[in-house]
Amino acid sequence: LGATERAGVRVTMRNASVGGLNSDDFQFVLKKQFSNIREEFRNSAQNAMSVIEKYDEKTDVVFIALGANDCAGSMPASKFALNVCNIIDYFRDANKSVSVVLVSSMDISHKVKKSPEKGADLNGYDIGKYAAELTALEKEYSNLVCADIFNFQKSLLKRKQWEDLIADNLNHPCDYMQRIYAQGIFASLFG
Repeated sequence: LGATERAGVRVTMRNASVGGLNSDDFQFVLKKQFSNIREEFRNSAQNAMSVIEKYDEKTDVVFIALGANDCAGSMPASKFALNVCNIIDYFRDANKSVSVVLVSSMDISHKVKKSPEKGADLNGYDIGKYAAELTALEKEYSNLVCADIFNFQKSLLKRKQWEDLIADNLNHPCDYMQRIYAQGIFASLFG
């Protein structure tokens, strides 16, 4: 793994993400209020919390990558930022020296307005405002960096088409965009 080589130490990754959750849902995960989470995500949320609890005091770096589901739900950027701060504080309460990497979401295709499955407005809120909130947190917290994938993608869209960056015509990255995510995160961590 490149992170092990770059950091010069052994890196062990544990994934506690749950696709489909927004930052409000993740508050319920951390509070173990699973009944407040949509039923189709409850088991995954409980499994994620098991991973978090087992390793929260031992975690050196936590990655927080939220936003697209919040945007589709029209959550105001200020509420999103408050939720992210609560997540940061949760991990900092467990380990005061934990490093935090925030990852802004890539934009949602403006060609698709409604979710095919649920009819939700996918562009309910400007996801660029979420990226701005995350980058602002770099000034508020020590030992925190933001990988601004939103603006990285925005610069690519000056030369690329949406279809070059997304796998499903909504907001899920194709292989190329996944590499962009990795490069953006590595650049944020290692310069």
